[in-house]
Amino acid sequence: MITNQAEAEKAVKTYYDKLTGMLKSMIVLYGKHWCGYCQAAKKMLQDSNVASIYVEFGQPSDAVLPEHTAILEKASSVPIVMLGSKLLGGSEELQQYIQQQNEML
Repeated sequence: MITNQAEAEKAVKTYYDKLTGMLKSMIVLYGKHWCGYCQAAKKMLQDSNVASIYVEFGQPSDAVLPEHTAILEKASSVPIVMLGSKLLGGSEELQQYIQQQNEML
């Protein structure tokens, strides 16, 4: 049981660090519900064994990881596919990544 502010802050930081670590090993797909390429990329991820999260993109502040904000600010199209803090590209690059992962299995 958490009994003071310092313990609460430590617990939150520990949780945040674990969550950030998990997200850095996952695909993060930023897209729009009206975008056909985004929906196709989302389906590719759902059909694959690749750990991923989909984020409906509206503003750069929607970034899952702080490192994504600068990339999202410069984005002129969707989908935006990230692996950890690295930009993979769009739906074509995602398809190549999934194929590479499947070949490794």
